[in-house]
This record gives sequence, C-alpha cells and structure tokens, in this order.
Amino acid sequence: MGGKTRFVMNPFAPLELSPGDKAQLQQTANTFLTQSLHSYEIYLKVDERQVDENRWKPLKVKDNMRLYIEREIRTTTDGNHSMMNEASEQAGTPVALLEGKMQGSLEDVVFGTVATTSEDMCFNATYVDTLSGAAVLCTVAEPTLEEPLNTVTMKWQELDLMLHSNKRDFVFLEATGFTHLANGERIGYKLMYSIGFPQTPELPSRVRGSVNVFFLYRQEHDQCVEVYASGVVAHGSSVESFLVAPSAMKFYTCTKYAHCGEMKKLTWLMHRRFATDKQRGAPIGEGNCVNCGIPISSKIFGRFGRSRDSCKLCHRLVCGTCRVKKRLNFVTLEMTFEERKTSFCPVCIKEAFEIDSQDAARAQIMSTGSQYAYHSGTDYSFASSSGVLFTERFWHDVQVSIVLGVGGLMAGTITWPVGTRLGRVVAELVVVLVALDSALGE
Repeated sequence: MGGKTRFVMNPFAPLELSPGDKAQLQQTANTFLTQSLHSYEIYLKVDERQVDENRWKPLKVKDNMRLYIEREIRTTTDGNHSMMNEASEQAGTPVALLEGKMQGSLEDVVFGTVATTSEDMCFNATYVDTLSGAAVLCTVAEPTLEEPLNTVTMKWQELDLMLHSNKRDFVFLEATGFTHLANGERIGYKLMYSIGFPQTPELPSRVRGSVNVFFLYRQEHDQCVEVYASGVVAHGSSVESFLVAPSAMKFYTCTKYAHCGEMKKLTWLMHRRFATDKQRGAPIGEGNCVNCGIPISSKIFGRFGRSRDSCKLCHRLVCGTCRVKKRLNFVTLEMTFEERKTSFCPVCIKEAFEIDSQDAARAQIMSTGSQYAYHSGTDYSFASSSGVLFTERFWHDVQVSIVLGVGGLMAGTITWPVGTRLGRVVAELVVVLVALDSALGE
C-alpha cells in the first residue's frame, strides 16, 4: 500500500440507475464476457497456447507469467469491431496480453476479486493494488446464494500513478464470477469496462482514464491456475506513450488474488469467532503449545497477563516454533487502513484456508454490512494464560471492560462507562497496556 493509511471516499452523489439502465449494463457485461471467452478459445484451440510474437511484443516474464504488448494498434476496419479493439483504437493505446500459470485454487482467486461494498474494495486493494480511493457506485446484479461470487457493479477507483503526476481515476462496470467454456469446463472471470454517466463527471486535480480488461482463470491442477488476461488501460494523458509499460505491468496484480482470497477467509473466520466468543467467553489457554504440546512458561503478571503468544482463532497458546504469523489488513468504517501481524496455530490456519470460498461468500450474503470493515481500535485478542484478560477495545463504544479469568474459565466482567471519570481513566490505561503488549509481542 506504499504507506497509505486512508482511502479517498466516494466523491459522487448516489448513482441511481433505472431498471432499463441496469439491463443495458448487464447486456454489456455479457457481450464483453462472450468476446473474452472467444479470444480464450482461440488461444487454447487454434493457437495451442502459442503467442504470435510477430503481433505481440514480449515485455516481461515473471513467475511463469508472460506479459506482451501489441506491436500495432489494430483498427476496427474490415469488420473487426470487438469491444477490445474499439477501446484500443479510441484510446490510442495498444492491447496488453498476459498468459501463464500461478499458484492457488480457482475459488480463492475469484473470491479474492469480489468486492460488493466500498470497504471491501479497499480491503482487497491492501493485498492487491495500490489504490488511493475506491467506491461501489451502484449494484447492477446482486450475488445470490446459488452463485455467491457472481457480481455486476459500477465502481470508481483512484490511483497515484507516479511522482509529480496528477492522480488517475476510473469509472467502470465490473463483473465477476464463474462460467463455462464450450467443452463445459468451468472457469472464473473478472471484467472491467469503462462507462461514464452524467452523475460521474471528471473530478478536479484528477485525469479520467479508461480501463477495458478481462481476466480468465482455469484450474490446471491442484493449486495451479492458468491465467489468460488482455485489455487496454489508458490514462487519458498527453504522455500516454510513456505510461503504456507501467499500465501493462498492472496486469501482474492478478497473481495476488489467490492470497487475497485466503486472507479474506482468515479474516472472515476471525470475525465469526470474535462474535461467538464475545457471547460465551473464550477459553483461556493452558500452559502447553496447542500444536506440539511443549510446556510454555509465562509469569502471572508478565507482559500484562498475556501469554507469550496465542492463536487468535482458537485462543490456545502456541510456541514460537509452531506459530504462524500472518500480516492481516483491516479497513475501518472510517476508510483508514491498518496492518497487524497476527499469530495463529498451524491447525487453525489449515482450517481457515480449507474453507470453501463460496460457503464463506454465502455466509457474508446472509449477514449485514462488510465483513472486512470494523470500528478503529477493535482488538481480536481474547485468550490469556493468567488471570487478566482484556477483550473489548471499541474506542467508539460507550464502555470499557476488563474480563477476569480464573482456572481457564470466564469468571466475570468489570465494566466502567467511558462517560464517567473512572471509565475514561480505565480506557486510557487499557490503550497504553495493549499498545505496550503489542510492541513486546513483535
């Protein structure tokens, strides 16, 4: 994220579209998907996965992925009226092509692309892109329980392209989901197609660009996904020729979607466990590592009553050898970005990563609001090896609590309203203790 800590919020008024407008946008997405699949079928069957370097100029090879730029901008004459060629000719920018293989599962890749709220867009960006602002302007087609990863939305995003250059922003139609090739094989897709509305005019101090790209994914074998992507990203600039290569390099962001999907599952599971444990109280870990069983010594008042490390899913102790540390990103409801290094045990990590992405997506459809946005200050730490356990760190809430643990069980809660003098003192004390505790845990 390049140190960015706050995202730009939606600069537009709510985008109200008629049923006719939405039907037309859905048809545009369907047409673009059909043409994208046709291009992929030719690549598979006619070209036999061989790229014609007389037409395509190699730009970069990275991690089994090959990136090309079309040597000449193809015109729409002679009946060549594909949406991609029209976009290329209109922008005066050559088409880019990315093909190859990457690690991951098809479901995780598509799950990593889906974002149905502005907060979810920013959450994805913390793992994938370098966006400085993002917003869902309008939902064209909602995901369903039958197809929880199939979405069609109108979106806006902003990015800092380079030093001393105006920011670029884009308004586009996005579609994600699954479909099938002519032979019945299942593939995933993500489409982005620039479309403007009177309600989304160009903004001051920004250059409006256009993005017309597709990403297609096919499960090659276990933990290996074939990628075929192509498109045009035009930054609407008089120095467009200098931006072709940097724009094409953005295609490599698709290699991060599988990891993003895994982190979304892990974050979602933490939200679910957090909600459950708030209701019933989390078990306090015993003095042995949950994975290898080695005894873990901890002082009752050492490090403010917390164990040396505990899994943030099962809340059991985990030794330094067994623990798995993950960099988890969070986007607050205030659109700020926070990064936390969080410890887990190997068993819980395996459980989280093996969750069916579509099941996680279905659960989120049935819930309300973003599963990846939270109030600033929320702490997911519950378990402790001794008698003191700080649980709730909601600085925007009206109370602060200290939960007492005895013999591995929740024994009671002492609560002070933040509005009282004593409550404010306790709240400030908890902030200091948790901050020091986190610093010592790094």
